[in-house]
Amino acid sequence: MQQDPSSSLKLLKHAAAIYSSRRDIVLVELSARLLSGIACQANTVVKNLDFFLPDGGSTAERALELAWSKGVGHGLGGSSMLDYFNGKPIRQKTLRRPKSFSVSTLGLRHINCSVDMASKQVPDVHEMTSPASPQEPAEARAKFDKHGIKLEPHPSDDPNDPLNWPTSKKCFMLFILCLCAFAGTAQSGANAAGVVVQAMAYGVQPSDMINTVSAVLAGVCTGPIFAMALAHYIGRCPVILWGLLISMCCNVWSGSMTDPGDFIPYAMSRWLGGTFGAFPIALGGGFIVDMFYLHQRGKAFAFYTSSALFGISVANTVSGFIVQYNPWPVQFWWVSVLLAFCAILTAVFLEDTTYARTPNDPINEKAMKTSGLTKKLLTYIPVRGTMENSPQNTHGPFDCILIGLQPPTMLAGFFILIVFAWGGVVLNNLSVYLQNPVAIGGYGFSPVRNAEFSFVNFVSTAAAQLYGFAFNDRLPLWRCKKNGGVWRPEYRLWPVLAAPLVLSPIGLGLFGAANAEHYHFMVLAVAVFFVNMADVMCLPIVNAYVVECFVDYAAEVTTILSFYRQILGLCVNFFLPAWTATVGIRWVFGSMAFFVLVGYGLTAILEWKGPQIRAMSWSKFVDTEDNEELFVKDRE
Repeated sequence: MQQDPSSSLKLLKHAAAIYSSRRDIVLVELSARLLSGIACQANTVVKNLDFFLPDGGSTAERALELAWSKGVGHGLGGSSMLDYFNGKPIRQKTLRRPKSFSVSTLGLRHINCSVDMASKQVPDVHEMTSPASPQEPAEARAKFDKHGIKLEPHPSDDPNDPLNWPTSKKCFMLFILCLCAFAGTAQSGANAAGVVVQAMAYGVQPSDMINTVSAVLAGVCTGPIFAMALAHYIGRCPVILWGLLISMCCNVWSGSMTDPGDFIPYAMSRWLGGTFGAFPIALGGGFIVDMFYLHQRGKAFAFYTSSALFGISVANTVSGFIVQYNPWPVQFWWVSVLLAFCAILTAVFLEDTTYARTPNDPINEKAMKTSGLTKKLLTYIPVRGTMENSPQNTHGPFDCILIGLQPPTMLAGFFILIVFAWGGVVLNNLSVYLQNPVAIGGYGFSPVRNAEFSFVNFVSTAAAQLYGFAFNDRLPLWRCKKNGGVWRPEYRLWPVLAAPLVLSPIGLGLFGAANAEHYHFMVLAVAVFFVNMADVMCLPIVNAYVVECFVDYAAEVTTILSFYRQILGLCVNFFLPAWTATVGIRWVFGSMAFFVLVGYGLTAILEWKGPQIRAMSWSKFVDTEDNEELFVKDRE
């Protein structure tokens, strides 16, 4: 039965008015559905699509003509067009997401495009739902978990798809990534409690040894950017493996610098160790996005980022016990062993999670034909020929820098910059405050008492982990339900605006007051608990939010946020002594508490005006699950 083309055009215009922010994708999808059941000339629709499509309808024209040639009215037009649009030439010009664009992906689900010709009324897009038709591709049918939450991204039926891996395998991959991130940060703080002892060994001031800590932070700050550029050419897995191995060698070098004249070589070894040790910290976000669904990422990012931050706490504690009972070079031996163990786990068990979500993609077909041993060798041999296995093979090597200049990233990055700079001041200088003699305002702690005090970081990190496990997914999903089941990335930020907003400024103010008035060290412990707990809470939440603004650039997001997290902390040690001498330690940390509140204000702006801020980003990078229906009430 033929239907009036004008009715189909009315439906297209109606959809464009509702989904104006994604008009190119939605119009093309709907036109495919219309052409599969309505006998009208393709050029009639294309002529009217010129008004909507930014490229003048040229992309739609090619696709619609193909659909017409394949047999309009026989149920073939829609599927043929979907197949055509999943090809690489079209994907990179008009479609912005390198995945299968089905109606379910757009939040429209199974659209019934029939029009009531008697009443000439155009149905509302949100009401156009029906069970999948026999002609509809299987990939277009939405899938749900046992709790009724829609699985987003849409998983394929391929068992090699990382989304379809068993939960035990996903958790084991995440465990390896967490352990590598833990080792990478632990080596950066390996000598935290040994700065005073090493200063005497080298004949320098403790402040000079703290500058070597800044050298490590400089490496941790810039290392992820180089890691991202390398991953573009050789893939993520070899970058992680070789980063661990080189960092291990640098820590052996640090432990060997025991002569009084070795201070400069020691500082260089610490800088290089921090640079290569940061490689596994930078690239884990891409694995998480590849393996876990939208409603699972909050907990996954919480474990991953908390493991990285926990490495510093453990290093502080172990360093104190080692310096008290053993020569200071032993601080670097245990870290070297841990890095070697992580390298073995990575080489043997870590798998590349690259998976192209387009039908009949040559990368997936080649992977199915490649043996396990050959695949492993191709993964870890760092040669240019393995670039096709890299998840960044369609990205620029320095896209992470451009991602860092997008409005959502800048606001979130400045928040992390402020919060972690002051938290880093607390942790990096805590050993000095505790071990300084009482006569000059310290607490007179020995290295072992300093190590015992640092157990407060263990407790605060564990508390932050529990908070993340309980609320990082649950609270955003609760807010999503309140919005009718429609998802917004800004819901990720709700846990930040709860407990961390209260704990962080209180902790900083209490820390400054405790040092200024020389309160009991347990008051200092409570302050450190609040500051560290708030920091560990915030990072995975903000990380997950920015990743979901630029889903296809998860590794780049993790990289640039690591830069934001470290850059001010790297610089603050150079002006902190002069700042403290000018206004006093009470005002220093009081000012920090005020600055932290300003940072949380940036997060509140993101939650309030997030869609408008995201709309200002460069369209090349925009890729979000905004407006996805995660909860469907009437589902068969």
